[in-house]
Amino acid sequence: KSFKGIDIILDMVGKNYFKKNLSLLNDKGRLVLIAFLTGSKTDFDLKDIIIKRLNITGSTLRPRSNKEKSRIARNVFKSFWTELSKKTIKPIIYKTFELKNANKAHKLMESSKHIGKIVLTN
Repeated sequence: KSFKGIDIILDMVGKNYFKKNLSLLNDKGRLVLIAFLTGSKTDFDLKDIIIKRLNITGSTLRPRSNKEKSRIARNVFKSFWTELSKKTIKPIIYKTFELKNANKAHKLMESSKHIGKIVLTN
């Protein structure tokens, strides 16, 4: 099965992953920026957005009221976790560690050499 791209990317990294994320999105893909761990300024070619008809947006919870944050959390729980349990959404898991090796998982996370999730198991 050939790789056709990713529908939605939720990006917390920012600068260092921005161009790569644009290249990974499929046509009409969506990039949602929620943090900038490596910085917020980057250079990129606007034609990449137009050719693939990409949608780039940003969001943050920080300035929102507790009531609004609660509503968002409930909606995420209802939609995201439901789809995840039905395997409609397939997260990319980079590596799994036993809980006793959490320090190794944390070192990998700090290195930023992974793409995808680092999972701890019991």
